[in-house]
Parts: sequence; structure tokens; C-alpha cells
Amino acid sequence: MIAPALASTSADKLRPVKTQWGTVNEPSLPATVCRRLEASLAPVNGSIDMWDANASSSNPDTARIQDAIDACPAGQAVKLVTGASGDTGFLSGPLRLKSGVSLWIDRGVTLFASRNPADFDNGAGMCGTATTSNKKSCNPLILAQTTTGSAILGDGTIDGRGGSLLTSGANAGRRTWWDVAYGLAPA
Repeated sequence: MIAPALASTSADKLRPVKTQWGTVNEPSLPATVCRRLEASLAPVNGSIDMWDANASSSNPDTARIQDAIDACPAGQAVKLVTGASGDTGFLSGPLRLKSGVSLWIDRGVTLFASRNPADFDNGAGMCGTATTSNKKSCNPLILAQTTTGSAILGDGTIDGRGGSLLTSGANAGRRTWWDVAYGLAPA
């Protein structure tokens, strides 16, 4: 699924929203960027499937994005930006946000999720395979479970690539993340 990042840059839209979980304030753009990371992949027709067709090249940006998040002081942001040669794509496995640190995806930039289930496996060895006994075998693309004051924002895009074929495991080349979520067995 392709979804815009969660915050708008328009100051007039910064108002609290009441939800069933309480009042949520829309994040504002951080005043300080601790690290700008330039995209190094050029999507073709909105896709980077050619870049990670081989499972061994499935998450080239994970370490550099995570290292930048880990090193960033609270109250600042890691900003994903267009590369010097016009590249707009980042390809990543799971990322973990840190309290007080925002992940800013700039306009025109896309953070793509890996299609390799092994990148997201939580140790059970079953990520990318639907089973009734082990339903939670994958880590999410972005985890902010125990953080406060962190955000994902900007006018860029996050593409979880739910409709793209997986590149490893029992469903490699035959099923998508969506197929696995619906419990379709390998053909």
C-alpha cells in the first residue's frame, strides 16, 4: 500500500484531533535536522522491484537510516531527501524510532519496504508464511512502540509494497505480502 507520510507541512492544519485513544496532536516539522540522507535508488514507474529482485540486495538503506536515527538527539529529525543525481528511493527493512526523534520523508521521496521476509523475521523463521499457530512472526517496517515525542512526517511517501512478489522463503516469486496476510498457501 502506498500512503503519504503522516504529517502535513501546512501550519494551518496543526490542530489536535480527538480519537478513541485520546487527543493526538499532528506533528510539526522539526526545527533541527541532525542528519540528511540522500536517496540512492531511482524508481521506474513508481517501482523499485528491479533493485531487490535478488533477496541479497533487499535492504541497502536499513543500516544507514537506523544508524542516523540512533545517533540523532531528541527533538531533531533524520530527513530522507532526493539524491544529487535525482534518485528518490530508499529501500529498507525494519526501522525502530527513538524517543524524541522524527523520521522526515521529504516531498518526492519514497521509503520502500523490502520484499524479503527474512529482513522482517522476528526469530521464529516464519515471516512471509501464513500460519494459524504463529501469527506474529514479522517485525513492522517502522516500530515506535515505546517512544514518546517521535514522529513520521513530511510530504513524501511510504510504500509497504504489499502487492509486490516476495523474494525469499516458501512464497518467493509466488505470493505477495497481501496474499500471505489473507492466508493463501504457496501454489
